[in-house]
Amino acid sequence: MVAAGIASQHPLLHLAHHRCRPAPLVDHIAAYQASLSTLGFLGPVPHPWLHNTAQDLDHTGAIADLTRDTVVATVREQLAEIPTPTLTFARPVPHREAVVIPPTDPGPLVEIREAIRTGIRTAYGTPEGKPTSAFRPHVSLAYVTDPADPQ
Repeated sequence: MVAAGIASQHPLLHLAHHRCRPAPLVDHIAAYQASLSTLGFLGPVPHPWLHNTAQDLDHTGAIADLTRDTVVATVREQLAEIPTPTLTFARPVPHREAVVIPPTDPGPLVEIREAIRTGIRTAYGTPEGKPTSAFRPHVSLAYVTDPADPQ
């Protein structure tokens, strides 16, 4: 499901905070999180917080409520033009600060990100990050909370 929303607890305003609610995906992630739970240096992402962030906008204190609402409405209009994608997630991948699970085909999320960037550009100005900057869509399973034991 594609949705535009706000993660107000985060210092950055996230647009198109894709919630990971489909039971098969949450079950898939839960199985990997159970396996990773034996590693003391990883903190699993609680299931209600599972998401894919497509684009940051700005620090929440830097954006007036009316501006935020205008950006969200414009982004929703852009996203309404895109069919709801079907995504497949396979195996987790270790990153420097997290263990993530990328989609097997990132194309639909790249299209969603471009629609979000267009909405931001229309309602607010140039989005953060260069259009050519690396965008690696993923759902984070766990974040590194402590240095790993090198043994």
